[in-house]
Amino acid sequence: MWVLYIRFFSLLLLALYLIVTHKKNKKNKTMGQQDETFEYKKNKDGRYPWEVDIDDSPNRITKETPKFIEKDRIRRGHWRK
Repeated sequence: MWVLYIRFFSLLLLALYLIVTHKKNKKNKTMGQQDETFEYKKNKDGRYPWEVDIDDSPNRITKETPKFIEKDRIRRGHWRK
């Protein structure tokens, strides 16, 4: 008799889990689609916003600019810091 209760309870938990995850995934998919519908427009020069400033020459870097160091990256093969 206890086996039936355990099976029923486990199937109920499984069904609830599947329902909750399905709703969460459906909600995330609809939110992602809304973000992708935003369209960028070109300016009067015919460039997108990320194409306006493309000058990456060394002349733009000043001496006071701090050096970029990636401290929070994954270091493969390094067990110690």
